[in-house]
Amino acid sequence: VAGLAAAAGATWPLSVAFWLALLAYIAYSMAMDLFVVIVHRTWYPVPAESMMQTFTRLSTQPRANWPTYQEQGQIAPASSMWAPSCFSIQKWAIDERLLSFSVTVSVYLYVSACLE
Repeated sequence: VAGLAAAAGATWPLSVAFWLALLAYIAYSMAMDLFVVIVHRTWYPVPAESMMQTFTRLSTQPRANWPTYQEQGQIAPASSMWAPSCFSIQKWAIDERLLSFSVTVSVYLYVSACLE
Protein backbone atom coordinates (compact mmCIF):
# COMPACT_ATOMS: atom_id res chain seq x y z
CA VAL A 1 0.00 0.00 0.00
CA ALA A 2 2.88 2.37 0.78
CA GLY A 3 4.30 1.91 -2.73
CA LEU A 4 0.95 2.68 -4.33
CA ALA A 5 0.48 5.72 -2.13
CA ALA A 6 4.00 6.99 -2.96
CA ALA A 7 3.37 6.46 -6.67
CA ALA A 8 0.13 8.41 -6.35
CA GLY A 9 1.93 11.35 -4.77
CA ALA A 10 1.49 10.83 -1.03
CA THR A 11 4.41 12.05 1.08
CA TRP A 12 4.03 9.85 4.18
CA PRO A 13 5.67 6.73 2.63
CA LEU A 14 8.83 8.75 2.05
CA SER A 15 9.02 9.97 5.64
CA VAL A 16 11.73 8.36 7.79
CA ALA A 17 9.67 9.11 10.90
CA PHE A 18 6.81 6.94 9.63
CA TRP A 19 9.03 3.91 9.10
CA LEU A 20 10.83 4.42 12.43
CA ALA A 21 7.46 4.63 14.19
CA LEU A 22 6.35 1.42 12.47
CA LEU A 23 9.53 -0.37 13.58
CA ALA A 24 9.10 0.97 17.13
CA TYR A 25 5.50 -0.29 17.20
CA ILE A 26 6.54 -3.77 16.04
CA ALA A 27 9.38 -3.93 18.57
CA TYR A 28 7.06 -2.75 21.37
CA SER A 29 4.42 -5.36 20.45
CA MET A 30 6.99 -8.16 20.43
CA ALA A 31 8.45 -7.01 23.77
CA MET A 32 5.01 -6.91 25.42
CA ASP A 33 4.13 -10.38 24.09
CA LEU A 34 7.41 -11.70 25.49
CA PHE A 35 6.71 -9.97 28.82
CA VAL A 36 3.26 -11.59 29.09
CA VAL A 37 4.74 -15.03 28.34
CA ILE A 38 7.47 -14.56 30.98
CA VAL A 39 4.91 -13.42 33.57
CA HIS A 40 2.73 -16.45 32.83
CA ARG A 41 5.67 -18.80 33.07
CA THR A 42 6.49 -17.25 36.46
CA TRP A 43 3.00 -16.99 38.01
CA TYR A 44 1.17 -19.88 36.29
CA PRO A 45 3.83 -22.43 35.34
CA VAL A 46 2.83 -25.50 33.37
CA PRO A 47 5.19 -28.46 33.88
CA ALA A 48 7.44 -29.32 30.92
CA GLU A 49 6.12 -26.44 28.80
CA SER A 50 8.60 -24.53 26.64
CA MET A 51 8.52 -20.79 26.02
CA MET A 52 7.03 -21.32 22.55
CA GLN A 53 4.40 -23.70 23.91
CA THR A 54 3.39 -21.07 26.48
CA PHE A 55 3.10 -18.46 23.73
CA THR A 56 1.01 -20.83 21.60
CA ARG A 57 -1.24 -21.76 24.53
CA LEU A 58 -1.86 -18.11 25.44
CA SER A 59 -2.66 -17.15 21.87
CA THR A 60 -4.93 -20.07 21.01
CA GLN A 61 -6.54 -21.42 24.18
CA PRO A 62 -9.63 -19.56 25.38
CA ARG A 63 -9.44 -18.14 28.92
CA ALA A 64 -5.74 -18.91 29.34
CA ASN A 65 -4.70 -15.40 30.35
CA TRP A 66 -6.15 -15.35 33.89
CA PRO A 67 -6.64 -18.99 34.94
CA THR A 68 -7.41 -18.18 38.59
CA TYR A 69 -10.24 -15.81 37.63
CA GLN A 70 -11.72 -17.58 34.59
CA GLU A 71 -13.42 -20.94 34.50
CA GLN A 72 -11.74 -23.40 32.17
CA GLY A 73 -14.98 -24.96 30.94
CA GLN A 74 -16.39 -24.71 27.46
CA ILE A 75 -17.42 -21.19 26.45
CA ALA A 76 -20.51 -22.18 24.47
CA PRO A 77 -21.93 -25.37 23.02
CA ALA A 78 -20.27 -26.35 19.76
CA SER A 79 -23.64 -26.30 17.98
CA SER A 80 -24.10 -22.57 18.63
CA MET A 81 -20.53 -21.47 17.91
CA TRP A 82 -21.05 -21.16 14.15
CA ALA A 83 -24.75 -20.50 13.93
CA PRO A 84 -25.99 -19.13 10.60
CA SER A 85 -26.01 -15.36 10.41
CA CYS A 86 -28.80 -13.20 9.03
CA PHE A 87 -26.78 -12.84 5.81
CA SER A 88 -26.34 -16.56 5.27
CA ILE A 89 -29.92 -17.00 4.08
CA GLN A 90 -28.98 -15.10 0.91
CA LYS A 91 -27.20 -17.32 -1.60
CA TRP A 92 -25.07 -14.44 -2.94
CA ALA A 93 -23.95 -13.21 0.51
CA ILE A 94 -21.47 -15.90 1.43
CA ASP A 95 -18.79 -15.06 3.99
CA GLU A 96 -15.97 -14.90 1.44
CA ARG A 97 -17.80 -12.36 -0.70
CA LEU A 98 -18.76 -10.22 2.28
CA LEU A 99 -15.18 -10.31 3.56
CA SER A 100 -13.78 -9.42 0.12
CA PHE A 101 -16.20 -6.52 -0.16
CA SER A 102 -15.38 -5.15 3.29
CA VAL A 103 -11.61 -5.43 2.68
CA THR A 104 -11.95 -3.71 -0.70
CA VAL A 105 -13.95 -0.84 0.79
CA SER A 106 -11.49 -0.51 3.70
CA VAL A 107 -8.48 -0.36 1.37
CA TYR A 108 -10.24 2.19 -0.83
CA LEU A 109 -11.02 4.41 2.17
CA TYR A 110 -7.49 4.03 3.53
CA VAL A 111 -5.80 4.93 0.24
CA SER A 112 -8.27 7.79 -0.36
CA ALA A 113 -7.48 9.25 3.05
CA CYS A 114 -3.74 9.03 2.38
CA LEU A 115 -4.03 10.85 -0.94
CA GLU A 116 -5.92 13.84 0.42
